[in-house]
Amino acid sequence: AMAVIAGGIAMYAAQWGQLMTIFQTAGRETVESLTANLTAFGYHPEAAQAYADQMSGVVDVMARLVPAATIVNMVGQFSIGFLWFLARGIPAEKSAALLAPFSRWRVPFALTTVVIAAALGRILGGLTLQLIADNMFMALAICYCVGGLSVLAYTANRLKLPIVVRIL
Repeated sequence: AMAVIAGGIAMYAAQWGQLMTIFQTAGRETVESLTANLTAFGYHPEAAQAYADQMSGVVDVMARLVPAATIVNMVGQFSIGFLWFLARGIPAEKSAALLAPFSRWRVPFALTTVVIAAALGRILGGLTLQLIADNMFMALAICYCVGGLSVLAYTANRLKLPIVVRIL
C-alpha cells in the first residue's frame, strides 16, 4: 500500500492543482444551473440561492479533497486486487495463514501520530498545510472506518449474532 501511495503521489501530484480547478469550475456551472432550475420550478429566489450556497460549499470541500480521492481510489483498487489474489490465486490453507480474519484487523496505533500531526496542521497551519491536513483526514477516515467495521464484526462474532443481524 505504501508503494501504491508513493507511486500515486509521484504520478498525480503535479496534476492535482489543475484537477481541483476543473472540479471547482464544473461545480460552479452546476450550482448556477441548479439555481436557474430551482427558480424555474417555482422556488422562491432566496430559497434557491440558499440551496445553491449549500451546494457551492459542498463543491469547495470536494475540490479540496481531490488529492486524497485519487490516492484512496488507487489504494482501494490495489487492496481489492490483493484480497482477490489471496482468495483466488493462493491455495486456501496458505491464503488463510497470510490474511487474518476481518474481525481481527486493527488500525495501527502509529497512525495516532499522523492524526495528531494532521490536527495540528489543520489548526495551526496556513492554507497549504490545511489542505494537506484535510486530505490526510479523508484517508485516515477510511482506515478508521474499516477498523470500526472490524470492531463491529468482532462484537457480532463474540455475541454469536445470527447472520441476518450481522448483515444489517
